Amino acid sequence: MLHRAAHRGGRPAAAAFLTLALFFALVLTSPKSASAWGTVQVATGVSQIIYIKGINYPGIGEITYYVRQNGFIHVAVNGTMQPDPFLDIDSLVFTSGERGLLGFALHPDFVNNGEFFVHYSRNGDGATQVARYTLDGGDPLNGDEASGNVFLTVAQPFSNHNGGWIDFGPDGYLYISLGDGGSAGDPGNRAQDGNTLLGKMLRIDVDNGSPYGIPADNPFVGAGDGFLDEIWSYGLRNAWRNSFDRATGDLWIGDVGQNAWEEVDFEPANTPGRNYGWRRMEGLVCFNPSSGCNDGTLTLPIHVYSHALGISITGGYVFRDPSVPALNGLYIFADYGTGRIWSLSHDGNGGNVVVTERTSEFSPSTDGFTINTVTSFGEGPNGELYLGDYGGQVYKVIPDPADTGEVVVDPTLGLRIDLASSNPFSAASPLEFAINLPADGSLSVAIVDALGREVRAFTSGQQSAGRKSFVWNGRTNDGDFAPSGVYFLRAVGDRQIASQKVSFVR
Repeated sequence: MLHRAAHRGGRPAAAAFLTLALFFALVLTSPKSASAWGTVQVATGVSQIIYIKGINYPGIGEITYYVRQNGFIHVAVNGTMQPDPFLDIDSLVFTSGERGLLGFALHPDFVNNGEFFVHYSRNGDGATQVARYTLDGGDPLNGDEASGNVFLTVAQPFSNHNGGWIDFGPDGYLYISLGDGGSAGDPGNRAQDGNTLLGKMLRIDVDNGSPYGIPADNPFVGAGDGFLDEIWSYGLRNAWRNSFDRATGDLWIGDVGQNAWEEVDFEPANTPGRNYGWRRMEGLVCFNPSSGCNDGTLTLPIHVYSHALGISITGGYVFRDPSVPALNGLYIFADYGTGRIWSLSHDGNGGNVVVTERTSEFSPSTDGFTINTVTSFGEGPNGELYLGDYGGQVYKVIPDPADTGEVVVDPTLGLRIDLASSNPFSAASPLEFAINLPADGSLSVAIVDALGREVRAFTSGQQSAGRKSFVWNGRTNDGDFAPSGVYFLRAVGDRQIASQKVSFVR
C-alpha cells in the first residue's frame, strides 16, 4: 500500500512491483463542453512512474517511454504497450525511499544517434550517477543495457533529496537537477555552497569534452568566485520535475519545501546564475537565518502555496497542445501529497500571476477515476500533456470527444437522445435510452469511447421516422464487458448528430 507520508518534502517511497498490464484503459475523466477537453487513462500497471516522454519516430509513429523508479523503462507504440521493457537496469539502481531511477532524457539527435541518458541512485551507496546509453541495433524500442557509460557521479550524504530531473534545453545542452543532499534543513548549507554540485541546476555539453564539456557561457566559468563551472543556477532544495516551455524556452522548476511552503520558480530563457534562495528562504519566508535572509540577490518564486494545501510539489509543463486551446500557455502542476492540480498564468515575465485549482477537471471521482499521487508530468511530440500517478496509471489530456465541431440542431427540434434509466448504470441495471428520429432517413447509433472508437454498435442504415428504443448492458461488440468509465452514446442522422455522456460501472 502506498502511503502519502508528510515527510517534509520527500518523494515517493518504493512500492511493490506491479506486473505491467499490456492493455490500455481509455476513459474520459473530465469532459467539459465549456472547456472542450478531458483526461483519458492511457496506461496502467506502470507502478512507481516518475517520467513520461512521447516522440514521433520516422517509420514507426508515436513512441511513448514510461520511466519507473525501480529501474525499468517501458515503451508503447501508437498506444500499444510492448511486451518487453525498453531498458532494465534494476541491478544497477538503489531503489529505496526517494532513491532509484529518477531521470531520463533523449538526445536532441536521438533519431540519428540513438543516444539517451538516465539519472539514477547507484546500487550500494546511493550515489547519484548520470549515464549515457545507446540503442540495441538502432532499435528505438530496445535500449542496449551493456552500452551504459557513467560520466557524472556525485556522492549523496543522506538518502533523500536526490533531485533527479534531466533534460536537454533548447540550446542542446544537458541540464541536470540535484537536491541539497538530504536530511532536513540542509545541514551542510550545500545549496548555497558553490564548491558542491548539490542543491544546483547543472548545464553540461555531452557532445564535446571528456567525460563532458562545459559550455563557455555557463555563468561561473572562469569567474574565480568559488563556484564550479557546471553550475547554471543554485539555491534549490529538491527540485522535483522541471521543464522547458517548448514555445519560449523558459525554464520552470517545482522545488519541494521543508516544513511550510512549496514553490514554483520561473526562469526566463537564457538567464543563468540565479540563486533561488534555499536554505536562506523557504518560499517567501526566511528559514536560516530566521531574519534578514534576503540581501536582494535572491530570485523569489513566482508562486508559493502553504502546507495547508499540499506537502510536496510536482512540477509540470506549460501546456502547448494545439488541439486543446483552452489550456494553451497555462503552467500545469500538482501536489504529490494531496493530489491537487493547478494551472498558473502570468504576463510572460512572471508577473500578474493567477493560479486556479483544476483538480475536479483533471480528476473527477464521479467519473470513476481519481488521479491520486501525481509523481510526474510528461509531454508528447505535439505538446500533449501526460500525468503519471505513482500507483501505476498514466493519463493524457485530449480534446473532449463530445465536441465534434459540427453544428448540432436543437435536439428538441430534431434528432434527440432520451435516457430512460439512471446514469451511471451497470450490467445489473442496464442503460435504457431512445432515439427520436424526426424524419425518414439514415440513422447510426453506437457507443464510443473517449477517443471516438466504437465499443458497441446498435443500428446503422435507413430508418423510418419515429422513436427507437435501445438497451445497453455494458457489453462490447465482442461480447465482453467494457471497462468501467465514461462513454458516449452517439446518434448520427442525415444532417444531425446527437451525443450523450454515460458512465458504466462494473
